[in-house]
Amino acid sequence: MFKKDTKRRPWKESVATYLHSKISQASIPLAYIIREQDVAPPGMIYATTHKLLVSRAILYGPEYNTNNGIVFDLLQSLTLNGAAWSWISGFQQARDGHNAWKALVTYYEGDAM
Repeated sequence: MFKKDTKRRPWKESVATYLHSKISQASIPLAYIIREQDVAPPGMIYATTHKLLVSRAILYGPEYNTNNGIVFDLLQSLTLNGAAWSWISGFQQARDGHNAWKALVTYYEGDAM
């Protein structure tokens, strides 16, 4: 869980590692929901199929909506009883894990999350 005294960088890396290990309905790691770039750079060559899938998965459609909600639920469970919850609570109704993650990263950017 993310609490006041949690080290932000290890927490961020732990969430990313967990999502890389969880496979969505389309056999894509859930980490694609929290990737840094919304669009993969053109001409990029990937060392693994895993990295290719995470970087190039589309961020729209029914499967994305389901996976986005799953990621939001995880983030909610990790932040609900702490200060970070206020930064993602606005995404609760839409269950928008992608933008909730971006909000967390933006909020903690100054703290070297």
